[in-house]
Amino acid sequence: MPHRLQLIFIALFCLYSCTSESISLNSQSTTTDPGRLFLVLIGNTTERSIRDGVKKDINKLKAHFSFVAEVLGLSFNPLILSGKDFSKSSIIRTVNNLPTTSNDVLIVVYSGHGKEGEDAIYPDMKLSYGEPFSLKGLQNDYLAKKTTAFTLLLGNCCAGGDINNNFLKTSPFFPEHTPALAEQLKLLYGGTYYKRLAIISAKVPHIAFTHRDKGSYFVNGFIRAMHKNLEKETARSWNKIYQSTKNETDKLLREGNLDLIQPMYFGKF
Repeated sequence: MPHRLQLIFIALFCLYSCTSESISLNSQSTTTDPGRLFLVLIGNTTERSIRDGVKKDINKLKAHFSFVAEVLGLSFNPLILSGKDFSKSSIIRTVNNLPTTSNDVLIVVYSGHGKEGEDAIYPDMKLSYGEPFSLKGLQNDYLAKKTTAFTLLLGNCCAGGDINNNFLKTSPFFPEHTPALAEQLKLLYGGTYYKRLAIISAKVPHIAFTHRDKGSYFVNGFIRAMHKNLEKETARSWNKIYQSTKNETDKLLREGNLDLIQPMYFGKF
């Protein structure tokens, strides 16, 4: 009997431990599954003029969203579409095959060249094989149909090539894990204000600039904005994150002594 009671205690302890450390994003969910964070990184890592910067974007975004998943208690599932997978068919197949549920977060990022398409704001992605595929099409025809707690589309497009200067002198930091930090991330990624959101840099016909050794100004601006607002406990809405991302991106351009503008688009879908 003591042995049986001990086993029951261990089972109850494990059940409590597994559920108490995760944060349910969907208040209507009846399952104990805390969910997953799917990160799909679409990057042009082959073209010489931008490939080094794009690789930096991929690594920095993987680290950032791994941190977000860890704080929220979500399993982290990164997928990288580059090289031979930098194609329309690979993107569509990957997005369609993601087994997302209402407990999951889906982040899709494009970092690469772009070109003006039919849409007045969103650029077309400039993929391998010259296939036309707009960020607007990816958003409305595929991402909007996925069941998630929250979906975010980030676009660093059209990426300018090979700009080297002395920006980003300090490395990105990760805020300390606190209950306030977890609550902020739950507000952002739990679909409290937006279920599906796009932040695109730059709007047609402008260029999104990329640094060979540091990555794109937009991605660095986004990560800086997120971390600074989380640390100050002001990351409680995507409107705030968007404005901060614009400010941080402009600041990076000024730090690099670049007299450039990089307009962004922000909107739900």
